[in-house]
Amino acid sequence: MRSWLALIAVAVAGAVVSSASAIESTIVRGVGIGKVKVGMTRAQVERILGKDEFFNGRTTVDGTTYIEYGWNFGTWSVGFLGRGDTYRVAQVATDLRAQRTPERIGVGSAFRAVVRAYPQAICRSYYVNMGSTVSHGPPYRTSSSALVVAKNRRQLAFLVHPADKYRYEGLWVVYQVIVRNSIPGAVDFVPKSHCDSDWQQLGRPYKSPFLPPG
Repeated sequence: MRSWLALIAVAVAGAVVSSASAIESTIVRGVGIGKVKVGMTRAQVERILGKDEFFNGRTTVDGTTYIEYGWNFGTWSVGFLGRGDTYRVAQVATDLRAQRTPERIGVGSAFRAVVRAYPQAICRSYYVNMGSTVSHGPPYRTSSSALVVAKNRRQLAFLVHPADKYRYEGLWVVYQVIVRNSIPGAVDFVPKSHCDSDWQQLGRPYKSPFLPPG
């Protein structure tokens, strides 16, 4: 049986990129964001984003080391999972509006637009970084309200917040998009977190600005 690391590695080979991809900026669940694909090595990512990355942190995911780096003033972040000297991309996140899904959803999209484009999405509190029940060290597992499209541990997460921080009940928008290919043992959703039952109609996760514990 192939290990999870081997499965991540074959994702690169499975991502067929056309010659028109020189300006490709598509977000695809299970594949990646733009030219940064799940399964790539750090050297491959550096050829795309440059070598000016900064260290975000390190933690353990079910006995496996997770290392995260940021690029371009934090507008990109990439998380690598590996054992020994072999590390491959398991998570890609961006704050850039140019990156869009095939449904034209990305940073700046309205909460309601995400719901229309992805009626199968779930609404939960989502850990921005991969984490583990074993280690809670850096990168700190801060959470955010998110709309998440997930199947077979391949996740597309739209992190959301009020467009105007002084108007909680106003428009909610996407401020970051994460593509994550999680592994068994990773903690992705905040335990016991949930959005209000009518979140689709509300156009935001909660009626009240006081978020439930989780």
